[in-house]
Amino acid sequence: MKNKKILSLALVFTLAAAVMFASPLGVGVTAGGTLSFVDSNVPGDKTPRYGVTGGIFGTFSLIEIENTMDLSVRPEVLFVMKGYKDSNDNKVNFNTIEVPILVKTSILSGLSAAPYVMVGPTVGILLSADYDKISIDGNIKPFDIGVVFGAGVETENGLGLDVRFNLGVSNIIDSDYLHMKNRTISIMTSYSLL
Repeated sequence: MKNKKILSLALVFTLAAAVMFASPLGVGVTAGGTLSFVDSNVPGDKTPRYGVTGGIFGTFSLIEIENTMDLSVRPEVLFVMKGYKDSNDNKVNFNTIEVPILVKTSILSGLSAAPYVMVGPTVGILLSADYDKISIDGNIKPFDIGVVFGAGVETENGLGLDVRFNLGVSNIIDSDYLHMKNRTISIMTSYSLL
């Protein structure tokens, strides 16, 4: 498991370097808050918990119709806190590195604050999992697959605000008969550096 984490982190840092130094049309930083919960048949109540997220992104333009629409690909590398609270108010924490590849469509791109929508797949790499500060890494799968849906607005000077929903589609617990899938709502600000 430790070798998989080291290999996964090396892959994430390689992707991050590629995003930052591949001379894309845009590179930026993003940060925000999360509300995470799970879809699960594991017994017991599970309530949402709050966390943080942040990371880097690149923007690669595909199609641009002046003052009308922009279509781009936005790869990101993010740290995301996920998890839930049980019926005793104990926190179950899943700290992950998320690598979403989003297709972003800016509508009315000529406005000073252009709205956009985005969608795309994401892969989560588990860094740590704990229940009330006790490690449960061995019970949680090292990878999480999901789909991100979002919408936001971006100003001419590169400031952005978006809301997104990450729908986990893979079972994150190591079990044949129990399932648990992550769900995360994020509100994020971003700033394009280039």
